[in-house]
Amino acid sequence: MKKIFLSALVLIIGFTAVQAQTKKKKSKLKPLTADQKQQAEVAKITKEKQAKFEEARLARLEEDSIRKETEIREEFVKDSLRQDWKAKKISELDSTNKSNWTKTVVDKDAWYNHDRSQNAINKSAGLNDVQGRKVKAINDEFNIRAKDIKADETFTDDVKKTQLTALNTERLTKIKELVGKNKAKDLEKARKNYGKKNTDDIDSKWIEEAGAPAKKKK
Repeated sequence: MKKIFLSALVLIIGFTAVQAQTKKKKSKLKPLTADQKQQAEVAKITKEKQAKFEEARLARLEEDSIRKETEIREEFVKDSLRQDWKAKKISELDSTNKSNWTKTVVDKDAWYNHDRSQNAINKSAGLNDVQGRKVKAINDEFNIRAKDIKADETFTDDVKKTQLTALNTERLTKIKELVGKNKAKDLEKARKNYGKKNTDDIDSKWIEEAGAPAKKKK
């Protein structure tokens, strides 16, 4: 009987101790204050915004990658079709007309390369379609005038360079009036960068030959 009593007493003491410990732990868990709740909510919203921003950023990167791949593929297909058509056309011509046709094809290729380079430069400089078309028209006008200067046998090399430098200054002035000073700078930077990696824009070689435009005296 004594043993039973002692066992019961031990159980009661143990149960009481567990309850006391549980109450002690519960008392330590204080409810969040209004500021703490607000901070937690702000942190949650910030985390959600960051997750959405990262998701949008990755989506844009994927879209840009797909767009660039598509542009490269389309350009390759166009160029391939053009080359195939040219080869077929030349093979169909007799020897009398072949030399004339070959010159025509060369001229067309030069125009195609020039147009493609102008589109790439304008796009790199951030011009819109209207600005791009107007800038191309200005460049075409000055390319023709530059060819006339270079073809003039009455001019010495020094005179030609002086004339080309003045011509380039006039060209840049017209472009600045059209797109503004900052865009004009972006355009020239894009043209120089394109020229370092590509050699297909034969028409604009005179700009490099002309050198930097003369600075106005203050």
